[in-house]
Amino acid sequence: MWRCPRCREKVDDEFDVCWNCQTPRGEAQPEAANNPEQQASPTAEDQEDQEYEEWEDIPYRFRTLLGHGKLISGFGWAAVAFGALLGLPGLFTFLGDRSDRAVGGLLMIGGTILGVYGLGMVIAGQMISCFVSIERNTRVTFEVISQLSGNLLRLKDRPRR
Repeated sequence: MWRCPRCREKVDDEFDVCWNCQTPRGEAQPEAANNPEQQASPTAEDQEDQEYEEWEDIPYRFRTLLGHGKLISGFGWAAVAFGALLGLPGLFTFLGDRSDRAVGGLLMIGGTILGVYGLGMVIAGQMISCFVSIERNTRVTFEVISQLSGNLLRLKDRPRR
């Protein structure tokens, strides 16, 4: 996407002319080109556009964070499973055969530590997913309320019959 230097409208990259004002791509405004002060300071509209573009990027960030949360949870569940695979045979060895009691105890302790670490990873991944969902729901609620309040303001300003 590129922004028209004349009317500030967004235009797809595949077009070389602004659809709104037919200004060719890359053509500068004459007053902005001759006045360095006007070029250096961004307008309020430019700042709003930049904030809006950052706002548009949020769904990608949500998907990325949710992916990381699921990945961390998945590794956590794998660590829990591997800890159980180590800990249970260690427990049976520790309780059963007296000659390998030390090996069984080490396997049992190692499996327990790995399982607890895995549960911590699962909790961390679930917390990430929960916070991202809360943030996404807050953003969607804000957008709905903004639309509703805008509609109410337009209805309020509408002339009565």
